[in-house]
Amino acid sequence: MSRFKVKIVKWSQYSKVLSSIRREVFIIGQNCPINEELDGKDSGSDYTHFLVLNTEDEQDIPLGTARVSKEGKIERMAIKKNCRGQGAGRKLLAAILQHLDDNNYDQAILHSQTHAIPFYEKAGFIVKSELFYEAGIPHKTMIKKL
Repeated sequence: MSRFKVKIVKWSQYSKVLSSIRREVFIIGQNCPINEELDGKDSGSDYTHFLVLNTEDEQDIPLGTARVSKEGKIERMAIKKNCRGQGAGRKLLAAILQHLDDNNYDQAILHSQTHAIPFYEKAGFIVKSELFYEAGIPHKTMIKKL
């Protein structure tokens, strides 16, 4: 049995934990400008928010988050640094892809930081763009047919 579980959550109820993870990963860890990371779009109905938890020892410890737009674009996927490489990211991505498939999307799209491209390729994503920068970090657009 997996020690990780993924929940779809409402920003209005989980904003502190979701923004805390994103702040740790993007603003502190990668020096992203706060106004670009916390862009004010989270509280509307345009996004579905995901939270991955470690369920060991009967506790639900938040490890990561992501949001998905109505267009099927995966954004702000973040796993705390000390939790990477343990399967939480794979579990989170699998839950997102299942959600998109269950809701009849024909593809998933994301902007991957270049260092994370192999992670997404293992999940079936294909690079579809040249290099570009978001928040000063190199990215490429990736797509997966569902």
